[in-house]
Amino acid sequence: MTDKRTNPWLNEQEYQCVIKRTPIPTVNLVIIRQNSNGWEILLLVRKTGYAKGSWCMIGGRVRIGESLKQAIARHAKDLNVKVEIIDPFKSNFPVFIDDRNTQDETKHPISMIYPVKIVSGKVRDEGAEYKGYKWFPIDKLPKIAYGQKLQIKKTMEKLKIS
Repeated sequence: MTDKRTNPWLNEQEYQCVIKRTPIPTVNLVIIRQNSNGWEILLLVRKTGYAKGSWCMIGGRVRIGESLKQAIARHAKDLNVKVEIIDPFKSNFPVFIDDRNTQDETKHPISMIYPVKIVSGKVRDEGAEYKGYKWFPIDKLPKIAYGQKLQIKKTMEKLKIS
């Protein structure tokens, strides 16, 4: 098997061993907007991994040498947008830290959750890990992968949005 990771300092077997035994820091973006009908959340259709075909938020790993702010910007760039964290939260002050080891069947992420709004760009229809997206009213969310419904709920509570 060819190793296609960016920094392959471990072979695939060693990498999988580390992933199964080490929590992974991640950032998840609760992208929200308000329109005349109320508040909506952007969800994507996952096209890779065990949750393929499921709705989810954008997010993922924090890379070695990358700040949380850089990781947030990189994941937003996957959508072709720039985002801004909604006050009072900041890159070093997430709305919620989800350390449940049941979020992902294949690894143990420690997810820092950020409420964000799009400030420029237009969401593209497909990216490296998603195919399609939709804005959902916060009171009509579909089934969401990775336990992210709890992350959204906690975010809305902290923002005092219902």
